[in-house]
Amino acid sequence: MRRFLILCFGVVCLGVTALPLRALASSPSHSLGSLTTSWGVSLGIYDAGHPIAQSSPVEVTAPNGSSSVVVGDRAGNLYEMDIASGSPTVGSSPVIFHSSVPIDSTPSSWRLNGTMSTMFVGLGNRAVACKAKDGSLGGYLAIGANGQVKWMRLANNPAAVTFCPHPSVMAGLTLGKLDGSLDVLGSSLGQSEMAFHAGSGTPVKGWNPWFQADSSESTAALASVGTGSTAKSYVVEGGDSTAGMGYGRTYQDGGHIRVIAAAGNKGVAGSGGQVCSFDTARNGGQIVQSSPAIGPIFANGALGIVSGVGYYPNRGPQGPYDGPSNVVYALSMNCKLMWSQSTDYETSSPIVADVTGTGHLAVVVGTQNVSMHGDVAGGSVYAFDAATGHLLWKVATGAVMGSPVAADLTGAGYADIVIGSTDTARGGMQIIDGRSGLVVAHTSGFSSQNAPLITADPNGRIGITMAGYNTGTWGAACNTANGRCFAGVVYHYEIAGSSKAWLASKTTSWLQFHHDQALTGNISS
Repeated sequence: MRRFLILCFGVVCLGVTALPLRALASSPSHSLGSLTTSWGVSLGIYDAGHPIAQSSPVEVTAPNGSSSVVVGDRAGNLYEMDIASGSPTVGSSPVIFHSSVPIDSTPSSWRLNGTMSTMFVGLGNRAVACKAKDGSLGGYLAIGANGQVKWMRLANNPAAVTFCPHPSVMAGLTLGKLDGSLDVLGSSLGQSEMAFHAGSGTPVKGWNPWFQADSSESTAALASVGTGSTAKSYVVEGGDSTAGMGYGRTYQDGGHIRVIAAAGNKGVAGSGGQVCSFDTARNGGQIVQSSPAIGPIFANGALGIVSGVGYYPNRGPQGPYDGPSNVVYALSMNCKLMWSQSTDYETSSPIVADVTGTGHLAVVVGTQNVSMHGDVAGGSVYAFDAATGHLLWKVATGAVMGSPVAADLTGAGYADIVIGSTDTARGGMQIIDGRSGLVVAHTSGFSSQNAPLITADPNGRIGITMAGYNTGTWGAACNTANGRCFAGVVYHYEIAGSSKAWLASKTTSWLQFHHDQALTGNISS
């Protein structure tokens, strides 16, 4: 067994062991360089046993103009570390913001003014869907990479929902132009969805709020249909709904994938602006916790939507939902079902990438059996032809709760796939050859529930950042009898001999959760 040798200074641990990536027997010319652990950061002294979970790492521009990585944890910490060294970028601690509610949202970012990024993060998760025990609330946060809070806003339920007027926000916050300016949009764990002008936090009229009929943790994707003056922008998202009447619209129990006009409800309270909706519960599926992806996947480059599903164990006295949680759907932009495929376990958020090097796109999605049965070994990664749904390959990986990411890691002209898994026996990180579907490298010693981050590192190489947790001894911070608990970790790897130039192709580069720093979920962005 190959082990990491880690040298630690404070919380920063510099890895000095290189892991060779084996060549594929089916493709002798496919050559990956060695995978070197550049640095690792142990966060147990900050997270008190509530480590990084579903928040995925993202790249932002630090106050000094360098690149850094940002991720949240369930202790309510937002961390920022220099991507070259792992050192804190603001002061002496990697924590740049602390909330009394968990952060499972993946940050989005934009350079609004100057060189420093502003980040947008949802606060709260299902454990505190309405409020924390101390009365603290979730919502929407805008914060500079220097740790300065720019604005915070509550998520507002309809006035009639008195038991939970201000729910948490678990979804990633998508950035785009909804009314001509840069806006930030995010679903809540209540019945409403909201958007704000990115610079000021002023609510966007058409999304203040938009009635979504039940909770959603799906990060919205953005699409532009048409060209020139006829182009129209749309929001695409997944969610759940509860049976009943709301603002003149009848809802059924179950999930949906919706296409919504960028103008939302145009300022009229309700669910106006919905272009179409695909009912997953009536089409062999469950609720939709998956974040949809968009790309030119159909004939003649027509845009399409791909999405996984999710899992909700019951709906009260009526018992469990009937639909399975192991389905992948491909839809047209008018919500017409083009194809669907079943997988082994519950589906995560899919991506779109060229894994064959032919320019023909594939849908890549991970699966997991943790939510339903607590089985970390139950999970795989699938690649389907995006136009037809034909299975290209499947590989067993252990549970994949976050989305895959993709990049040409060898300069061979096609996308390789990188995933995080909760199954440490198979590796916390795994690299899969895009053409063959074979695992060509993996690490061990930690678990990951989120998406990896692939970057063009300052030294010109391709870097991979993983965020997750391991089991360690952290004394009083754990609040357990034996002082052992889960502790957050962030590792950064580099591929020797790689070139950041290989990341230039849009069809082979899906480098982070929901594609890009704006979380558009669109391969064309």
